[in-house]
Amino acid sequence: ISNVVNIFPEPPVPLLQLKSSWLELFPSEKVELTCFISGSSDWNFIWYRDGTEIQSADPNLSADQSVLTITAATQMYSGKYACKGQHKIKGVTTQISNSLEVKVHVQPKPTLIRDPNFDMFPGESVTFTCMVSVFSEWDYLWYHNGNKIKELKTNTYTIASIAHSNSGQYHCKAKRGTGPFYTQESDKISLQISDRNPAVKLTRNPEYKVMFTRESVSFNCFIDLSSGWEYLWYKDSTQINAASVNMYQISTVGTSDTGLYKCQAKRGSNQFFKTESSQSIHLEVQETPVPSLEQSTQWLDVFPHEPVNLTCGIKGSSDWMYTWYKDGQQIQADKTVSFDLDKTSLSISSASPSHRGQYSCRGQLKRSSVISKVSLGLTNGFFVFLLYSLFCFFHWLLYFHYASLISCFILCSYIFHYASYIGCFTD
Repeated sequence: ISNVVNIFPEPPVPLLQLKSSWLELFPSEKVELTCFISGSSDWNFIWYRDGTEIQSADPNLSADQSVLTITAATQMYSGKYACKGQHKIKGVTTQISNSLEVKVHVQPKPTLIRDPNFDMFPGESVTFTCMVSVFSEWDYLWYHNGNKIKELKTNTYTIASIAHSNSGQYHCKAKRGTGPFYTQESDKISLQISDRNPAVKLTRNPEYKVMFTRESVSFNCFIDLSSGWEYLWYKDSTQINAASVNMYQISTVGTSDTGLYKCQAKRGSNQFFKTESSQSIHLEVQETPVPSLEQSTQWLDVFPHEPVNLTCGIKGSSDWMYTWYKDGQQIQADKTVSFDLDKTSLSISSASPSHRGQYSCRGQLKRSSVISKVSLGLTNGFFVFLLYSLFCFFHWLLYFHYASLISCFILCSYIFHYASYIGCFTD
């Protein structure tokens, strides 16, 4: 007697597939999952959600339990679904199928944004974007003041050139499917269109009528409405290659910076909106002047104890203060040397031989650190009268009688004051 052993093949593994459109659902939407074994209909199916068996009495199951239809009323239906087969005659069960994850979301609310997000002017372009945080295959419905205006496949709505009729409230919502399913409505966004173009004003700091080389100046461009502007700068009607901010600064001016300045503003990425130009402001830049040095007393050559007054100034301007030099060394005030408030005047109350030398001055602007060049010099001569009187006395004594001595003193004094005393030394 022989024993025959029959070896049956392993039961097939069922395949789980999505029959409807999406695995991600929203309340009231349906999903259909189908479980099948290729080439055979002799199977019943057992369903699982997150590893827990779904009872055969579940109304979502079809008669042969090969199709599971879920109406996503709540998020409790979210989970990983799988199935396995059980042979109708032999009772053999298969291994569990692949799994599919179903996600049930609450009804989403879109977020609406506007770009640019500021008050606008006729002719500018504006774009609204409607964003839904879950899923992507939405159709978008657009509303203006509560009335539907567009239905688009994309989530952006652009008005290329706005007019006053476009002012008002905008909102959006999205839909999908043949049902269809609708999201909530977004919050409303207001679009205001100004009745007038913005006014542009240009200021200059500092506002001095004349600037000098090496000084600093800045221009500021102000717009009274809205924001988001880029700024254009012009000198003598030619655009300057400058940063597009509302201030234009020249840190060290030169004479070539003299001219008429104005500004303008623009904004927008594709189609620019430009304001009117500002008023023009004139900038005059001059070379730093050289001060003039003059004597206020009658003579530069003086006797001991006589006073000396020198003045230093730049014609037509009181915006300078001065520094004084003798033979290149700065002069400080002392018992005999004094200055007025801005050092425009140097006074020596009682001259002495130590005051002899070449005098000069230079100016510094009170409003800045700009320093002028040094003035031309003046030379003061200080003589001791007694010494020259003795020279005259002995020289004339050789040739003339005593009476000539008086004339010599007078002559030497006269010649001294006119800086020509050679008569006392002529043979």
